[in-house]
Parts: sequence; structure tokens; C-alpha cells
Amino acid sequence: MKITPNLYLDYLKCPKLLKSNILNDKIYEDNIYDNDLKSIFKELFKDDNKYSFDLEFNYDTLFTKIDLIKKHNEEIDLIIIADSTSVRKSFIYKMNFSMYVLSVLGYKVSKCFVWHINKKYVLDEVLDIDEICIKKDITKDVLKMSYNIHKQIENIKKAKLSRKKVNIGEFCYKFKECHLMPDCMSHIPKNSIFSLSRVSRKDKFSLYKQNIISFKDLENYPSLKDSQKLQINSELHNEIIINKEKIKEFLDDISFPIYYIDFEAYQEPIPRFNDFKSYEQVPFSYSIHIEYENGEIIHKEFISDINANPKESLAIAINDDIKDEGTYIAYNIDFEKYVLRELSSYSEELNEKIININERFIDLAKLFKHYHYYLPSMEGSHSIKKVLPAIFPDDEHYASLNLVQSGYDAMNSYLLLKNIKDKKKQKEIITALKAYCEMDTFSMIRIIKHLREIIRITSNG
Repeated sequence: MKITPNLYLDYLKCPKLLKSNILNDKIYEDNIYDNDLKSIFKELFKDDNKYSFDLEFNYDTLFTKIDLIKKHNEEIDLIIIADSTSVRKSFIYKMNFSMYVLSVLGYKVSKCFVWHINKKYVLDEVLDIDEICIKKDITKDVLKMSYNIHKQIENIKKAKLSRKKVNIGEFCYKFKECHLMPDCMSHIPKNSIFSLSRVSRKDKFSLYKQNIISFKDLENYPSLKDSQKLQINSELHNEIIINKEKIKEFLDDISFPIYYIDFEAYQEPIPRFNDFKSYEQVPFSYSIHIEYENGEIIHKEFISDINANPKESLAIAINDDIKDEGTYIAYNIDFEKYVLRELSSYSEELNEKIININERFIDLAKLFKHYHYYLPSMEGSHSIKKVLPAIFPDDEHYASLNLVQSGYDAMNSYLLLKNIKDKKKQKEIITALKAYCEMDTFSMIRIIKHLREIIRITSNG
């Protein structure tokens, strides 16, 4: 059995997770992401023999790999180079493990650092490495937890023999969500405190420890919010919630033509364009469906070239595709409003349109967020990815799309275009990105039509 920093993290998180990974021969190495920050330092220090990257060290069953080691005199500094904008607790645990391995091998470790991204950094023509990178000394934090590591490692070696039963708890979400959660929570009923909306994780586990778990247990529980009562009643009794008055009020606020709009965005640790920030939400594509009163629907779409300033490209394109008329609808409008504000700085004409459009911008999500329309299969969520299959259970939705099925997929796929030279593969990714973004806006049309039909049927009934 090879013990690595990640396996050590598993031990600290949950013995069951540790045992699972050992029994399945899951060998972890440090999850070194070849990030931009690390690449910059590799280039910067390529001729400096004081620095060594990605060195591996073994002692007995222990294995570690260090992002960067700096040598000075008879001592060394250990450095984690991270894409994050802060020092995560997991970095300190991993560094503790690595320092222990190097210490038993006879190395004299002077200091431990995490070099991470400065989230306030803004690119000004030329990348300033001293400004974008924050070098945080974590030596004291590492030393505070080093006293017990030998015993912890001995416990890891014995873990395969352990039969200790581990109950679920908040620790299940320590560092990252655990892949064993579905198995560990198999005893939890479908309608439970864990699917109840607007409850903190701490409160969920507090109720769980009191054996208040199912919606039946919660049905008469005091201090429930009105929305939680609606959810529990709907899912327990399989009832659909239709607030006809609120739905009609929502629809009456809409005037034609209707612009259904959605943007996709990416984030990068190292900004590539002037005046962009580290990890800024950068829009790169949009989809707009325009519905006219006569029933005609027109689709507009755009995706920026990966090597062009996407905000500038989108501003030019969208200025031609939108007009100061009708109603604009988005699903969770805060992001769409933010993007339009960002784009408006590139065009005075667009800025004037957006000022007026914002007064007629409607959030489709609010109907579901406030339980004015709710189906039991929404399971407390107002995400469009839960709402759509709940309303249209027999249709194919996001899971049927090729390559891109989520915003996270969209971001990663778009950024892949930086390094893909194959034209056929590029076209496949761009087609998938457009299909995903189009699904968002077309789904809103379907939902609005469904709501109109509900009002028509209930009014005639």
C-alpha cells in the first residue's frame, strides 16, 4: 500500500473513505494540475538551479511529490503552487505530510509556502508575476499539526484491518464532496431533511442526529418556513402547487416580442486580455430566442473566437441582435444583467439599450423559487435542470446533449479550444457549446408556453 498526501487526507476525512480507496487499490498521487501559474514559474526559473519542480520522494510506503523546492545553504523550502485564490486547509494537511516524509529522509525543511493567485489582480498590458502571485508562509500552521502525524500514518497502515462503522456527518463534505455519499446515505429516504430546501448543512445533520429525517418526521416540525411547508406537503402527498394568481400576474407583465437570453462564461486564473481580472466571469457566448406575438420564433447565437477578446466580440454581435423593445427573460437574471453591464462599456449604443432593457427584464426562476408553481419531482430545487424534466418528464433534456451538459462543461470545453489544432474537433466542440446554450433559451420558451396553457385550462375550467 502506497500512502500519499491524498490518502492521508482521506484518513483525516473519514476512515471509511480511506478503507474504500485501499481495498480498491486506488493509488493517489498529488493531484498536480498543470496550471498557468506553475507554468509561468517553470519558465521563470528554468535557468536557476536553486529551484526544482515536481520532485518525488519515497520512504518505506510513503510517497509525495512537491510542486517546487527552493534550496538555500543546507536547508530547503517546500512550495505548493496553487490556482486557488486562498490557502485551503487541505494544502496545510498535504504540506504536513510532505514535510514529514522529507524530514525522515534527512532533509532540513526551513519553511513551507503556498503560492496562490491574487484574486484582485487586473492585467495591465504585461503580466506582473509579483502582483498576480501571493506567497503565503504556512510554516507555523504546518508545525501546529505535525506533532501527531507519525501516529496518524501508523493508523493509516492499520486501516485495512479496521471494521469500525462510520456514520454520516458534516465531515462528509470536508475538503470536497465524497464519492461514497450515495452508498453511505442509502438508508436515507428520498424525501428527507437532506432534500429540504433552505436548510443549512449544519442544521440538516443536527436534525439527523435527533432522528428527524423523513418528511413525515418534519411534517409538524415547528419553525419551518412557508416554502418548506409547501415542499413537504407537495412531496408527501404528491400534490402539484399552482398559484394561478401569481402565474397570471407574471405572464401579464410580459409584452411581445419576448427575448429569451442566456450567456455562458469561463474563468481563468491568469487573465489573457487587458483589464481582465483573475477568475473574472468572462462571457464567451450567448443564445437568444425571440418570440413574436404571431407565434414566430427566431434564434440568434454567437460564440467568440478563443483568441479574441470575448467581451468586445460579444458586445459587437449582441448589439445587432437585440433591440429596445418588448420583454427580456432570463433564468436567474443576476448573471445576465451583470454580463450586459460588462458589455455595455464597449458600445455607447449598446449601453443605451441596456439601460432601458433592464427595466423590462424578468426572472423566470422566481416563479419556482417562491413555489408559485411546484411539482414533487423538483425536489426542492428551482434549477432549470430540475424544473424542465419535472414539467416534461418524457422528453430528452440536458443529459441527451453531446459533450456539453452543464455550465462547467461549457467553460472547460471552450478553454480546450486554446490548445486544439484539429479543425474537426474544434467544430465538434463549438457545435456542442451552441447546442447547450440554445437548450437554455429554448427551454424557457417551453416553460412559458406551459404556464400559459395552465392559465388557459384553469380559466376555462
